[in-house]
Amino acid sequence: MKQIYVNCSNGADCESIISALYDLYDNKTEFLNVINNLEIGDINISFKDRKINNRVFKSVSNDYINYNKGKEIDNNILEEDIPLDSLYAYEVGYDDYLKERATINNNVTNENNEQSNSEIMDFPLDGLYAFEVGYNDYLKGRSEFQKKEQDVKYEESNDFPVDSLCAFEIGYDDYLKEMIKNHEKEHEHNSILLNEINNIIDKTNLDFNIKEDIKNIFSILTLAMAKVQGIDVSEVHFHKDKIFYDITYVCGVAYLINKLNVKKVISSSVAVINMSKNADSSYYIVNEILKGIPVHVKENTKNLTPLAAAVIKYYSDEFIDDLSIAYNNIGYGIGEDEDIFLEVFIGDYNNQLIPEDKVISLLVDLSDMNTNEIDFVFERLLQSGALDVYTIPIHKKNGYSSLMEVILNPEDEESIVKEIFKYTKAFDIRRKEYDRYVLDKKVENIYTKYGMVRFNVAKGFGVNKVEPEIEDLKEIANRENITLDEIDFK
Repeated sequence: MKQIYVNCSNGADCESIISALYDLYDNKTEFLNVINNLEIGDINISFKDRKINNRVFKSVSNDYINYNKGKEIDNNILEEDIPLDSLYAYEVGYDDYLKERATINNNVTNENNEQSNSEIMDFPLDGLYAFEVGYNDYLKGRSEFQKKEQDVKYEESNDFPVDSLCAFEIGYDDYLKEMIKNHEKEHEHNSILLNEINNIIDKTNLDFNIKEDIKNIFSILTLAMAKVQGIDVSEVHFHKDKIFYDITYVCGVAYLINKLNVKKVISSSVAVINMSKNADSSYYIVNEILKGIPVHVKENTKNLTPLAAAVIKYYSDEFIDDLSIAYNNIGYGIGEDEDIFLEVFIGDYNNQLIPEDKVISLLVDLSDMNTNEIDFVFERLLQSGALDVYTIPIHKKNGYSSLMEVILNPEDEESIVKEIFKYTKAFDIRRKEYDRYVLDKKVENIYTKYGMVRFNVAKGFGVNKVEPEIEDLKEIANRENITLDEIDFK
């Protein structure tokens, strides 16, 4: 059984989480080959050593290979910027604007002890001139000027829908709306939605359960973003120039937790900073994600990033601060900001006997079904993912019958319930949920005098079990013409 304890009291980001898990993982070359072959946005990640206080820690490094980063669009057009814009003349009048600009230029002249005539010389070529002469006359005038001075023919159709001169014709307020629309379109072009992220994840060659973990993490993040922004989940946009990094990091975290065979994750309570004033949107997104999770306010600390908060919320089974740990190893991770420092302990905690798995039990009355029909049901249910299927003889008022019990993982419940109703004569199914103790089990191929044989190796709770695979024993018995009891591996 493997459990990890995540100490995130000094903040956390995805870089620090993946670095700490990578520090724990033995087959580092294999991990890098898998992650860098996912080809998510052509991102390549590696890890470098960073020396802090005479200690060397792992830190993630990343590079784009063939991806052209899009420029981030500022979607906010601030009212206070407009008085410095040529559009201001539309509202206050061309003459008043010239006087205002002349005053500014004279002030600059006095400071620099230089004479400036820019308030007079520039305007025949300036867009504001159109206010007096008319938009169409201005276009003609500019075209003629360009022909004379630059021998460049002005092309009327391309620039002006987003040019400040357009305001003269359509009005100042309508122009601002049009400008915001254009920015929003450019922003959407440089962003992707949650369903597109899920498509990217589905196209990777990662195991199904790892893909589901990754998609669930991004769902947590998206729901929080939608709540903070006051929009629907389907309208939440992620910037392309960052999201490919984030997807790659989360893929790495999910892959490492799976490969480390972690059964339970315990985290420290989360340190948050008191930042109610002048906080950016990420602060409120983190607070939304952390609802229901133990937190403590800590001054002079680094807050979790929204994605790190989603990762910790998804994987953590408990949040405990005072935890005695019998650990086998520690992974250290440094964040993008070196003030973010994460520790991940792996081992047994408190030496407690803790159920680490949950299973579902479904009970079905098989009245009026013969043995052949029941055998067929067994085959179908085992093919559908049932962990175990067996029958128990029962005595009813009308005679004897069989009660079938099906043991399954919670994620397979819906599909197996459908199979039971389809292939049995039952009208109802009873359900129980159990905690389950499980040994840490894996299959190893071991060379013996009979050739290569699969062995089930299970460890945990102070025991170490090694049992040969029954199908391999049958094959040996048939080949050697001996009984199962006569097989001896010594």
